[in-house]
Amino acid sequence: MKAHVIKTLILTGLALGSCVFAANSQAELVNLNGTSSIGATGATITGVDLSAPGVITVVNPKYGLNNGDFSPIPQDTLFTLAGPLDITNMSSFNITGPANIGTYVASQLIIITQRTNFLDVYTRGIITPGILLGTQGGGCATPTGINFCTASDAALRWSFTRSFTETQESISASGTFASPGFSAGIPEPASLALFGIGLFAMAVNRRRLSSKAAAAK
Repeated sequence: MKAHVIKTLILTGLALGSCVFAANSQAELVNLNGTSSIGATGATITGVDLSAPGVITVVNPKYGLNNGDFSPIPQDTLFTLAGPLDITNMSSFNITGPANIGTYVASQLIIITQRTNFLDVYTRGIITPGILLGTQGGGCATPTGINFCTASDAALRWSFTRSFTETQESISASGTFASPGFSAGIPEPASLALFGIGLFAMAVNRRRLSSKAAAAK
């Protein structure tokens, strides 16, 4: 009987211990907080210019100056894109490696500026960090296993500039990758809609006042 009671107590203790460990592990998950300037050797397009670029091939995309949780990334480390960039295909802006840095999946794409010789594209999504990132440069896989980085909000912005010399044309590529994500720097669609409603109401009110003034004459 005593053996049965002791066994029950041991099993109960183990179960409670597992629950506490799981809860603590969950509580210790850490969101990323850092930025990286990104760049490339250059870029090529299949279209005529950046107003209609077609497919953009970024040559040797790489991390530049890195801060915060991105600081362990050596400068000029190459990263892998899902493929050539296509402004009509959001998933083409995903980052697929290297694994020790992590992956990025875009869920929003906004074209900030698009002209003949300049293109600025903003994406927002989720970064799933590898063991190199996180905890302000300590890495998500710490020796004690106390801190682990979790999938975090992020933003990736690419800017392309088309320039000319006497003999050739070239396209440069640079940008910013950060977590948590930053604003696109333009009004949201909802804000634009409210602004439009406000303008319409002002126009209606002005017309009504003008009609009353005309009637009074």
